[in-house]
Amino acid sequence: MSSKSHQQGGFTLIEILVSITIIAILIAILIPAVQHVRESARRMTCADRMKQVGLAMHNYHSSFNQLPSVMGGTTASAVDGPSPTLTCNRNYLGGLVALLPMLEQQALWDQIVAGGRLEEDTLGNMVTPSMGPAPWIGQFKPWATDVAFLRCPSDPASSDLSSPAYGESGTSRSNYAFCMGDTILLVHSGGRNEAGFYDTDGIEPSDLSTSALAGVKTRTRKNRNDIAQLARSTNRGLFWARHRTSFRDCTDGLSNTIAMSEIATHLGNNEIIDTAIFDQGTQMLTQPNFCEQAIDPNRPTHWGAGFSEGNQSFDAEKKGTRWCDGRLLYTAFQAILPPGSVTCFSLRDASHGLSSATSRHVEGVSTLFADGSVRYITTSIDAGNSAAAPVLGAQPSPYGIWGALGTRGSGEIVQNY
Repeated sequence: MSSKSHQQGGFTLIEILVSITIIAILIAILIPAVQHVRESARRMTCADRMKQVGLAMHNYHSSFNQLPSVMGGTTASAVDGPSPTLTCNRNYLGGLVALLPMLEQQALWDQIVAGGRLEEDTLGNMVTPSMGPAPWIGQFKPWATDVAFLRCPSDPASSDLSSPAYGESGTSRSNYAFCMGDTILLVHSGGRNEAGFYDTDGIEPSDLSTSALAGVKTRTRKNRNDIAQLARSTNRGLFWARHRTSFRDCTDGLSNTIAMSEIATHLGNNEIIDTAIFDQGTQMLTQPNFCEQAIDPNRPTHWGAGFSEGNQSFDAEKKGTRWCDGRLLYTAFQAILPPGSVTCFSLRDASHGLSSATSRHVEGVSTLFADGSVRYITTSIDAGNSAAAPVLGAQPSPYGIWGALGTRGSGEIVQNY
């Protein structure tokens, strides 16, 4: 009689646990690798879009022999006081508006030139004039229109009304911002008020402690020679608010001068890269890193609890939420603090301010130079002494290589960054 031995198949508990462990290890290795590949692809797309904006900038210069004004537009009739927001754009239109025809957005440009009725108008079928109303009037359809070329795919912020990160003003976003140099005083307005006259735009440094809001005297129709002279000394970037500049002004060389970089748009998480703080007074004008005291020491990528978004009474602290607005908070920055740093203002978004280049890439920002090239600038770039006061005229920047790249004519030789 023969007997057969039967051996039962299957896995032991130990074998199963070993297999699970191996799979977990593989997942832990592969997921970051996949995420890295995806981010690299997004970063390349971001750089390509920035190159398109750079090409549009060069085409604009070829057509008009000047660069687009980072703040310009229309103003009201010859009376003092703040301009109305619906019958003119108050000279706040950003340079991205002027580039629309060069970005294959002729139809959108034509809508802006034509003006028209406001969407969901509660003001009695209000018709806006050519070049539209103030850039925060989201009922004007062009201001609420997304322009894909102006968005970095690494930035998840939405312009959808259903999104909690949507700007209450109803306007759409931009991740690309113009470089305004390496100073603070009078950079917010270029030294000119809404009517185009040399003035402090309603904000004297001595008024900062008593004035509740910016813009109370923004259309005094009288030039102040002292402000004109000071503005020429303080506005050292390739772009100068409410002024015309061109490549011939760039004596440092187009390949050594930043034209644009990135800004992360607001997500509502109180992060320093996408949320500005206000009411910082006069000390920030001479000590740029003054606002860093408001950073949460336990979470250095966020503002402290005392500076939470809920303390603001309106949406003007949201960075990058108005693609059509030329002010520092929305489509401009200074090369003072290194990329990824804070943004803050002496009063509100129309006052003296410091806006930093920021992004949601890994430790750096895509940066467009005046020659049309795009380079990745890391957050560790030499940024000099962030506590030093800004300098005037053609003096070397106190903010290291970063500051030197942000000026158009300071004479620095920049290498190895």
